[in-house]
Amino acid sequence: QADEGIRSHAYSRGRVDVYKRQDIDINWGGGGHPGVGFDQFSIRWSGFLLPRETGSYTLETSNDDGVRLWLDGKLLIDEWYDQVGKHQATAELEAGAIYDFRMEYYENGGQAKAKLRWTKPDGTYEIVPCSVFSPTKPDMPSTVVLQAVKSGEVLTDRLNWWED
Repeated sequence: QADEGIRSHAYSRGRVDVYKRQDIDINWGGGGHPGVGFDQFSIRWSGFLLPRETGSYTLETSNDDGVRLWLDGKLLIDEWYDQVGKHQATAELEAGAIYDFRMEYYENGGQAKAKLRWTKPDGTYEIVPCSVFSPTKPDMPSTVVLQAVKSGEVLTDRLNWWED
């Protein structure tokens, strides 16, 4: 898709670097984001999540230092302190639905990393791929609900589509 990925804003000492990132899978080691330098910076990733499978997802952050994660305005992970850690939250997601997404990260000193993985309903554990993110809200849903009446019974089906 032409408009996949996630919007990123990096902040440090009054500087802001805005760019589009493909995924959240970063390990700077002892360094930092090139737009804001080493240590004492923060990044906000925002956009929309468009899952392709319906079911229970486990979202996992892997970070050094603090992290917060929101999905549709609900704070799922709130670990905003100096640390090296992995944190999980579970969310029920529907294929083709559009979810407002935001993840915030800060680096105080030393090593720096931020990763976002998920376990999908089929058990696949992976970095959340760029293909399920959009930096802007899509104009059209990727799922259409079809309904028909046959012999007085309402039949419902879903049609999902996306470009690969």
